[in-house]
Amino acid sequence: METDFHIRHYLPSDADTLQAWADAHGSRFDARLLPPCGVIVERCGQPAAAMFVHLCLGVGVGVIDYLFTVPGLHPSEAAECLGFGLEAVRKIAADHDTGILIAYAPPAIARYAANMGFHVASEGL
Repeated sequence: METDFHIRHYLPSDADTLQAWADAHGSRFDARLLPPCGVIVERCGQPAAAMFVHLCLGVGVGVIDYLFTVPGLHPSEAAECLGFGLEAVRKIAADHDTGILIAYAPPAIARYAANMGFHVASEGL
């Protein structure tokens, strides 16, 4: 069975949903800190993941931030949702002449991003 995915822009009305997800994951979240460029991944018509990108206009660098998935997803489902979100963010960044995307991510997400063609830097600074 094929899963139906849809990408849409983040709306301020999504903040309560993301707050509930963050609370369930034990993460901190403050909607006032979100950059204006965010996407919501909908799976079968329901929000399933979200991510944002800080675009450093005129520099060509963006920072991916605030990656969330709906609580209770199987890790493979979460990875699939995040993959759709990463691809959407990549396209948005390219539309803004941003060729470098930086993200700080747990090892599992870093491995998944590497499989999508992202370069995984070494640990530490």
